[in-house]
Amino acid sequence: MTAPVISPSDLWRSWSFDPLIVTGIVLLSVTYVRGLQRLWSRGWGRGITVLQSASFAAGIGVLVAALISPLDRLSSSLFSAHMIQHLLLILVAAPLLVAGSAGTAIGLALPLPARRTVRGWEHNSWTRSVTEVLTRPVPVLLLHLTALYLWHLPVLYQAALGNDAVHALEHACFFGTAWLFWWLIIDEKGRRKLGNGAAV
Repeated sequence: MTAPVISPSDLWRSWSFDPLIVTGIVLLSVTYVRGLQRLWSRGWGRGITVLQSASFAAGIGVLVAALISPLDRLSSSLFSAHMIQHLLLILVAAPLLVAGSAGTAIGLALPLPARRTVRGWEHNSWTRSVTEVLTRPVPVLLLHLTALYLWHLPVLYQAALGNDAVHALEHACFFGTAWLFWWLIIDEKGRRKLGNGAAV
């Protein structure tokens, strides 16, 4: 079922405040800032540069534009808007957040017991095996392409248009696999599996 077309006069009043999405973006932002404060308490720009933090802020802005701004409402009635939304998540927001060293800041924001648990997982053989796969370019690229392909099959595409929860899951798949992809290309830790020439 096609959503009603939004008239130009109503477009800028058509913001989408899905509690799950708003909470996710706010939680991501607050956690990043908390980790940044821990790093910068030892010196301004230490561990994560000011430019990297600006990159993260820009990434959050793009997430808001893609998922909360009138573009989200417009995407339910215009195919082009729907595709722009996906491209913003995959090609703009994900690389900006990775370039902002979001993983580092979020890791530092975790309470000490949680950090110890994560360190324990790093020494677990099963976790190490999964991490090994997810830090190799070919599996990550295939995972991302599979997500893109499957969600554009007519049955899944229509399900995403007709159900907000399914649409959110689609966005999570696109964004999560894109994050992994860009992490391999941009992040210095990710690049241990991908040289500069291959990244380009």
